Amino acid sequence: MMTTLRALVIAFSMYSQIPMPQFTWQDKEMKYAFCFFPWVGAAIGGITMFWWWFCGKFSVGNVAFAMIGTAIPLAVTGGFHVDGFMDTMDAFHSYQ
Repeated sequence: MMTTLRALVIAFSMYSQIPMPQFTWQDKEMKYAFCFFPWVGAAIGGITMFWWWFCGKFSVGNVAFAMIGTAIPLAVTGGFHVDGFMDTMDAFHSYQ
């Protein structure tokens, strides 16, 4: 049970900026972290869904909804996927 919880914490630590408890990662926990990656996505989706609900409840404008709704996943993940995209574009356009 503890290995499973530690694998969950590792998954969130790797792919989000959400504060998690600190401990030394071990191989036996790392191999199960992959199973919890969808949970990280669900948490990001939940935060974004809360923003959608908030905007509907308090009549937030469409532009603010779109801008902040786009920024939420970037902020929660620390721009992890954008960094990968930019590295790829840098490689494609390096002319070497």
